Amino acid sequence: ALAAKHGHRALIELLIRAGTSHAGELLGSAAASGQTDALLALLKAGGGLLDLDVLGGALLTAATHGHRAAVSVLVNAGASVFKQDAAGLSPLMLASANGHVDAVRALIKASAPVNAPGGPGGNTALSLAARNGRAAVVAELLRNGANAEWRGSGDSPVDLLELAHEPTVKAQIVAERQRRALERELLSVRERGEEAT
Repeated sequence: ALAAKHGHRALIELLIRAGTSHAGELLGSAAASGQTDALLALLKAGGGLLDLDVLGGALLTAATHGHRAAVSVLVNAGASVFKQDAAGLSPLMLASANGHVDAVRALIKASAPVNAPGGPGGNTALSLAARNGRAAVVAELLRNGANAEWRGSGDSPVDLLELAHEPTVKAQIVAERQRRALERELLSVRERGEEAT
């Protein structure tokens, strides 16, 4: 695992050629430290040792730590943006919660669904970013169609504004709600005008 964490490509290749049964562990270590050279070496040499579950686990790790390049390498290798951790959180949710806007962009580019619910309370990437005061991530998610009207699920659904404690984040959500309400009103006026003619 130290070889992967520190990007020792030659040692990684040697371990894989020797038939290590720790390919997933090596991949996770390389993802956690953002060692793209080590990831590439593992992916190239790993062959059948790296299944989709292992790739997905590494993607969760890279997203959590905000390693955009590692996220891209893993997605290109076949890791699923739909993979969830034990709590039901996706890579996009983890990157969003931790404020990693570059990883968020890479995951959105890879078609990660911005409004997919997961984890306790049916959280979304936006709700987790808002709760943690990640203004740059909130802005990126809203630009990419995140639902500013989100309400949690369960016995006591929580409104997105109740989660957001950071004034900038609250303002972003309010502005987006107002923008979308105006769009709906304009569409309604247009439809009424077309019906009248």
